[in-house]
Amino acid sequence: MTDIALDHAKAFVALAEHGTFAAAGAALGKPHTSIVYAVARLEDETKLKLLDRTGHRSTLTPAGDRVIAGCIKLIAAHDELGQLCSELLGGTEPRLRIVVDASLPIEKLVRIVASLSARPSAPPMELETAVLADVEERFTALDADVCLMVLPPQKAGRPTIDLKPLMLRLLAHRDHPLGRARSRVSADELAKHVLLTVRGSDVRLGLPTTPIDAHGMVRFADFRAKRAALEAGLGYGWLPVDKLTKSSGLVEVKWDGPSRHLLAVRLLTRRASRLGPFGRAFRDAVVEAFGRA
Repeated sequence: MTDIALDHAKAFVALAEHGTFAAAGAALGKPHTSIVYAVARLEDETKLKLLDRTGHRSTLTPAGDRVIAGCIKLIAAHDELGQLCSELLGGTEPRLRIVVDASLPIEKLVRIVASLSARPSAPPMELETAVLADVEERFTALDADVCLMVLPPQKAGRPTIDLKPLMLRLLAHRDHPLGRARSRVSADELAKHVLLTVRGSDVRLGLPTTPIDAHGMVRFADFRAKRAALEAGLGYGWLPVDKLTKSSGLVEVKWDGPSRHLLAVRLLTRRASRLGPFGRAFRDAVVEAFGRA
């Protein structure tokens, strides 16, 4: 059985991520010579050639490509064990990471985080927004504790709570031709106008307008930019809005299909045994604030 030192595994992963010994050392707060030594020791421990050093820059060998995946698992297992021991001793999680879809009302979530942060012994809390499929990708990449998403999860087995659905409305500015229309327009007429989306949307949302081949499409990185474009009268699109105000100038588009669409909202967590006390408190506060489906 091969014994792998954790520090050697961390050095190897840092080298693979950052590309050079100097950059890996800077990321770990160590001199580059310590990374060179650690990787050499890892090769001794595994009895494998992990790096090809013949070129201008060292690259992973096929064996190194496979060993890196095992090193990542080793580091993750070490972190998980440390967190579990801390919780068993009565402590709190070292940090709380949350990823949410940007379409959801961020104000509610910020208030929850602020309330939990004010408690004694609260861990550092990180709230990150992402869009559609990026939410689950960031949840996995960050090994986050909780995420809220509007797409069906791709990875099975995570504890999931179904929350009340999110209302989307198909909107345009009242001065836009679609906003001025007195009667319902056909899908063909709708297709003549510019559709505004966030990163091209996703067919898994099941939006009623998905089958329509729009004359033009503008993709935005977030809903704030999309809403600003709608309020400027630049096109039409779906927006998460509970109530429309006169000041926004936005109205629902009247067309042959539905102008409202409900999105399923899901709260995903890591395995219950790995969710710390503040993670559980955040989960419960979200359920109370958003309501169950």
